[in-house]
Amino acid sequence: ALDHGIRPCLSGDVEVCLAGDMFTQMRATLTTQRMLAKARKYRGGANAPALIDHRDVLAFTTRHAAEAIGLADRIGTLSPGKYADLIAIRAEDLNNMPVNNAIGTIVLATESRNIDMVFVAGRLRKWQGRLVGHDIDALRTMVRDSRDHIASKVGFDIRPTREIRLRHDEIQHRHQGSFDAIDDLLTRGT
Repeated sequence: ALDHGIRPCLSGDVEVCLAGDMFTQMRATLTTQRMLAKARKYRGGANAPALIDHRDVLAFTTRHAAEAIGLADRIGTLSPGKYADLIAIRAEDLNNMPVNNAIGTIVLATESRNIDMVFVAGRLRKWQGRLVGHDIDALRTMVRDSRDHIASKVGFDIRPTREIRLRHDEIQHRHQGSFDAIDDLLTRGT
């Protein structure tokens, strides 16, 4: 695509093969493009595409994506007059260490759990790793209810999933004393 002047962008809308978070999407894009380009070159392809790098993939996820949906005047870069869409990543989390290349770390190491703060259009949406203004338990219930409704409409049997959840709850209940003892040990640090 790049060799033909096409500016790729990333979007995770179908999570069948990969997680929907953009960090996984960036890693998969970088790895797949490099793998295919090197395989083509190895097989004697004279016109193998140039390898993309971390900066390219980050641009696919931000600036190019904004251009593709016609919103580059409002989002995609941190610029005066644009919406204040911003994330803060905990660089000191072990999976991000050592941060000697910030963009490389974001693309190759960072995960959603490392996001400490999120602003969307200047409004705080996540703080200290927790979503702000959302009832997560209610969202979980809505997702399960939606799944059950869709499954019933198409005749899909989801009992194995439900049985696993019930079994998990049973095990957790039976061993709650053990879990409490472990929590106590971890809390005391002894």
